[in-house]
Amino acid sequence: MKHTLIISLISFCLGISELKAFKTNSGENVPLENFLISTNQDLLLAGDRLWFAIQLLSNHDDYKFSKLAYFEIYGPEGSLVHQEKLLLDQDRMAYGDFILPEDGLSGVYTLYAYTKWMTGFDHFPFAKKQILVHNPKAVQAESSPKIFTHVPPFEKGTLMLFHTGDKAEPIEIQDETGKSVALFEEVPGMSVFYTQVELSQKLQVLYQGQQVWLEPSEFLLDPKEMKLQAVGKEARWAKVITHTDWQILDELKIENTQEEISLSKERYEAYPHFFITVLDRSGEVIWTYRFSNPSSPQGNISSPNSLELGKGTSINLSGFASAVNGLLWVKIPEPQQAENLIQILEDPNWSNLEDPSRKFNLAYAISSGAKKEIETEYVPLLVYRPWSIVLAEKFPELKHQENFTFPVDQLFSELEVNRKIYHEHFDFADQVSGLQSPFTSDITYRIGDYVAFNDLENFIKEIVVQARFKKIKGSKEQEIRILDITNEKHNFKKRPLILVDFYEIKSLDELFSIPLNSIDRVEVFYERNTIYQTNLGDPVGDGLLAFFTKNNDFALKNNIAKDRYILKDVNVSRKLPDQMAPARFDRHQVHLSKPQFFDPKIRFYRGRAKTAIPYLDYPGSLVLDFWTFEKGNYQRFQKSLRVN
Repeated sequence: MKHTLIISLISFCLGISELKAFKTNSGENVPLENFLISTNQDLLLAGDRLWFAIQLLSNHDDYKFSKLAYFEIYGPEGSLVHQEKLLLDQDRMAYGDFILPEDGLSGVYTLYAYTKWMTGFDHFPFAKKQILVHNPKAVQAESSPKIFTHVPPFEKGTLMLFHTGDKAEPIEIQDETGKSVALFEEVPGMSVFYTQVELSQKLQVLYQGQQVWLEPSEFLLDPKEMKLQAVGKEARWAKVITHTDWQILDELKIENTQEEISLSKERYEAYPHFFITVLDRSGEVIWTYRFSNPSSPQGNISSPNSLELGKGTSINLSGFASAVNGLLWVKIPEPQQAENLIQILEDPNWSNLEDPSRKFNLAYAISSGAKKEIETEYVPLLVYRPWSIVLAEKFPELKHQENFTFPVDQLFSELEVNRKIYHEHFDFADQVSGLQSPFTSDITYRIGDYVAFNDLENFIKEIVVQARFKKIKGSKEQEIRILDITNEKHNFKKRPLILVDFYEIKSLDELFSIPLNSIDRVEVFYERNTIYQTNLGDPVGDGLLAFFTKNNDFALKNNIAKDRYILKDVNVSRKLPDQMAPARFDRHQVHLSKPQFFDPKIRFYRGRAKTAIPYLDYPGSLVLDFWTFEKGNYQRFQKSLRVN
């Protein structure tokens, strides 16, 4: 008995030791981060302009951490369609647009966003979003529809089915021996089908020659009491981790998997969903499940339910106590079938024959450790080494094909084609986005706010009071000096770095040759703290004058060498363009190539914010898709708007 007590004590201490070691290596005290990806539509035509916004969510406030985002788009056959590196702004956000290939295949396209830091882990859950692209002109080989399955790990939880066929199909459920358990003669396509089949034994699903094996869940979750219990397994030591994709929420001590584990409801109320992951001693995933929180979001959106065509409206936001910033899309509603498919694709609890994403899990990635030294990107931008990586080559598990067919409503396709022709006719498709400065300047001068000047030189002399011209000794030439208020002394002794569209200007003659009517604004940086926050290092140590053209075309028009681009191979968030409506309408802004609106910079003060839709030209139903962000969480709201 004495020996038994000693052995038990040793085992207990070993368990505590393992748990402490895990906590040291886990994300509890490690700065963690990940992105959330949002797009203007989930279903687009080939050749459409895709707008995206990526928001970095983190469990830390460390300024010297990741400042760059890597963004990639893959086609339905796993080929890389688009790749770029974006500089995050002060709100940890980047956004931009990309025109989908006109000859692109119809299918599921996958978007990834990540930082260099994330690539230091073998199984990090890189932010992923999938969109549907339809090309009515493309001729491509027929592929089999896909079947998805899901069984909630609840007591008496029953099997749910979803297939992407364009008509009702028969599906049979068999046990391990091939005996039929259930036969469903007509399972409609593109919608969830609920069966009464419980997964108490190993089963197989037969659909159009495909065979999907289903294993009973190793754990049962009581969603009402939030209790977790192992099913039919011998007692063994394990770790239960609750987490999001960017934050470890809790690590629960568990001596063996036979124990019933209680989760605190109050701990998870603020999260729209979170993961419950069970790991063994080696850090391997035994079981994982994403739990969607049924609690209602915090806050209210106040706007009219209907609006007249050609008019705008204000939107009042209130009750968002912890919100820091937000973004708003005004979208055309997706066809119900497309919306159903996107929900299935984005829910990791639904699985198909080829589901490589199960190992990409934050708890697993952190516990298995980094595969090399973690690299963050916060050093001055001018010393960034150009660095390029194709995510699917570095992590082959991500390079899977989503090459399956899905039906697209013919009416929707015709309306979208007509809409596209309409916008091309009015030159809306020719509008491009300008540059959005990622830095907060001391002062910004917008050319359109002032009485017209003949040239840029006179505008600087008369309007930009923080800059002065001074003759160079022994020469007839002049140079620009910038205001210096160091030690509360005002003088103009310092030479600023001068940029146009982030390209370095070599001479004033080059600057003054730019037509004034092609310039959108001038941003001035002269305060010591403001200069430091640009993170541009020594070259901007004396100050910065940044000029931005209306169409971001300075380099294109003047054939400027790439080595003069101050941010090296980094792009910045795009500035939304101003556009003119057809003559029968008042002047307005149409920010996207579709008749929609996008505001990525909604500021909150004491939980309140305001924004406005300046104009809407799409009759029928629209959807207000609103997101709020704080340091480590987000909320999403949707509201319908009728345009009469």
